[in-house]
Amino acid sequence: MVVGAGKMQLGSVLNPLPLKKTLTYKVAMSCTGCSGAVDRILKKNEGVDSYEIKLDEKLVIVNTALSEEQVTAAITESGKETTFLSSA
Repeated sequence: MVVGAGKMQLGSVLNPLPLKKTLTYKVAMSCTGCSGAVDRILKKNEGVDSYEIKLDEKLVIVNTALSEEQVTAAITESGKETTFLSSA
C-alpha cells in the first residue's frame, strides 16, 4: 500500500518503492554550454535525486529511481549524443 500524496511513501510487497541506482553516461560535451544544457534538463527532472557532470571526462552520473531509458531520454533532450555506460 502506498500512503500519502506528496509525502514520504511507504511501499508494500505488492507495490514496492522503486530502487535508487547510480547510472553513468558518456555524453558528447565539449564546453560549459554543452554541460549547461545537460544540467538544465536534469535539474528540472523530478525523478533525478542528484547528478554530477564531469565535463573533462564527458561523463554524467545520475542518482535516481528512474529507469535507464527515462534518464537516457531526458539527457538526449539536451541535443547531446548520449551513451549509457553502467548502472550500480
